[in-house]
Amino acid sequence: MSATPPDRLVREPDPDVNRRIVELNGRPATADELSSLAVAGYAHYTSMQVRGFAVRGFDLHLHRMTTATEELFGASLDETRVRACLRHALDATTGDATAFVHVVAAGDGLRRGHPLEPDLLVRVSDPADPRGGRLRVRTATYTRQFPHLKNAATLGATYLTRQAALAGYDDVLFCDSAGNVSEGSIWNVALLRGDEVVFPVAEVLPGITVQVVERGLAAAGYRVTRERVPVTALDGFDAAAFMNSIDPAQAIASIDAVSFEDDTQLGELLTRAYETQPFDVL
Repeated sequence: MSATPPDRLVREPDPDVNRRIVELNGRPATADELSSLAVAGYAHYTSMQVRGFAVRGFDLHLHRMTTATEELFGASLDETRVRACLRHALDATTGDATAFVHVVAAGDGLRRGHPLEPDLLVRVSDPADPRGGRLRVRTATYTRQFPHLKNAATLGATYLTRQAALAGYDDVLFCDSAGNVSEGSIWNVALLRGDEVVFPVAEVLPGITVQVVERGLAAAGYRVTRERVPVTALDGFDAAAFMNSIDPAQAIASIDAVSFEDDTQLGELLTRAYETQPFDVL
């Protein structure tokens, strides 16, 4: 593993090559198969940015998928199979892509509690670029269903993100019923207090990017704190950042009426910690 993606390009980039790759168990998915899975709604997934056929924190993605598969399907997940299916789809690309791996199942056996051997659905699209700028975010009281799982139940999160956009905000940050900050729509939040990075404690999805950054911070001997953060206490922090696989450190300008200084310390710290972590070649 290395901290920079390996040079694996073997062909000239094709601007359309990544846009329509959807494979089921290592082969092109049919329309009938996709229509059946689309209405099942019982699935979990992970998403990642691939560069040079390599991913940071891929071991964390595998752990997320194996534990969720055991919980949702009562089945083990062959990590070699995951890697092979993902690489098969990526082989039709330049090696730079956005990739989703879904563990899915459909049929009456779901409700009847039958033993299940879930399918692997891999979607590959163009690599994503950070949207840039400093985000204006508003809060909403909401907890995702089974928040520790990256699951297919996205109606509530999508609805509240849309409502925030219609109100002129860039995104939404969720708070639990006790008024504590939890997670963003498709991201985790990091806060800076003095020289201390704080990650809110709540029922959230443990983000892969957060875990990768924590590894980098720990390796550098940097202090990280996890604590409950009431939304009413946000004015006690110096900076805030949006974190996901697309951007490990996008600056947040404001959360509701609380504004943060245009300070680069948090962004530079998170980015540096992220970029020190090695790539895993698929």
